[in-house]
Amino acid sequence: MELRTHTDLGEFWAVARPVYLAHPAAHTIALAALEPRLGTPHQDDVGVLITVHEQDAVVGAVFRTPPYPLGLSGLPISAVPAVAAKMRELEPDLPAVNGPTAVAEAFAEEWQTLSGQPWRVERGERLYRLGTLVPPVVRGAARVAGEQDVKLLSLWRKDFFANVLGVDLGLATSEAGLRQALEMGTTVLLWEIDGQPVSCAQATKAVAGMSRVSFVYTPPEQRGNGYASGVTAAMSRWAIDAGAECVVLFTVIDNPVSNAIYQRIGYQPVHDTANVLLRQGN
Repeated sequence: MELRTHTDLGEFWAVARPVYLAHPAAHTIALAALEPRLGTPHQDDVGVLITVHEQDAVVGAVFRTPPYPLGLSGLPISAVPAVAAKMRELEPDLPAVNGPTAVAEAFAEEWQTLSGQPWRVERGERLYRLGTLVPPVVRGAARVAGEQDVKLLSLWRKDFFANVLGVDLGLATSEAGLRQALEMGTTVLLWEIDGQPVSCAQATKAVAGMSRVSFVYTPPEQRGNGYASGVTAAMSRWAIDAGAECVVLFTVIDNPVSNAIYQRIGYQPVHDTANVLLRQGN
């Protein structure tokens, strides 16, 4: 087994793309985070890039786009020890990893052996793929968000990260992340009642026929009216109409409301993933 590190995203993507294209749904994070960066001002906003080779064939890949965790969806579990050791050299203060539960936990165990630092699962998530879309009957309508909506969406995004993902973003950081996503081709829909925004969702542009819906958020005072179902279904339809053959989303495993909502409108479970925090010692 041979590991190759890359400093250029274009070079890495040319080598690693077949790994991720093999299963677009399973590799949604890599596809949405990397290919849309090419040719944009964000192409160099990447961290560690590693490909795994056996007998001159590429068999795996990992990547990081700080501040996000090391992405492990393309890592065979047999390569975990070698990649963990390489990451100890390249980024000894690596804060977190994300990937299929078994791979993420195996990496965390190997990291603990190498570093002496315990780990914990911050959040378990379930990947869903859209089957047949079943739009709900919900009052209101969707529209594409524009520049005039950035301030509101930045505030909602900040609240979403805090309340759903447990991540404390400043408002300026939230806006910067939103603008970066828009520059990379993401579309945001707002669900409105009489011209008032009451919910939102976003979807990445299709890469290899795959688009991911995320940032489904309804302010507390507007919940319980089905707006999240409405905007998610509308966002899913938008993705299909924009050329996606595979539409996916993640839910937090221990949130029964969101898991039920998405299954009712046609999403089916694929597999579970884990966001694992490293360096959890004193």
